[in-house]
Amino acid sequence: MTHKPWLRTYPEEIPSSLTYANQPVQDYLKKAAEDYPEKIAIHFMGKEFTYRTIYESAIKLAAYLQELGIEKGDRVAIMLPNIPQAVISYFGILMAGGIVVQTNPLYMERELEYQMKD
Repeated sequence: MTHKPWLRTYPEEIPSSLTYANQPVQDYLKKAAEDYPEKIAIHFMGKEFTYRTIYESAIKLAAYLQELGIEKGDRVAIMLPNIPQAVISYFGILMAGGIVVQTNPLYMERELEYQMKD
């Protein structure tokens, strides 16, 4: 077993590992939208977004990306700051079958070129 000294600091009631369902991460958003459609998922600069809003927006983006020709396994870059649209984009790309490539919106052209080639 790998030595993990930080586990000694965990309170007794906190497990050292968790078990998660074997499902795509976008299914968690779908379930949250079904179970808590009107619950606020994101507060941003005075505006609130519900789980339903995030989910429905991601579905619309996924459909649009597929119309553009995005297929399962295609890499799609997100070049946005930490705003609600970045969350919607993340889930929309996954729902379309794409692989999310997060990139820093502050990258200079040469840095972005290097990442895109990689």
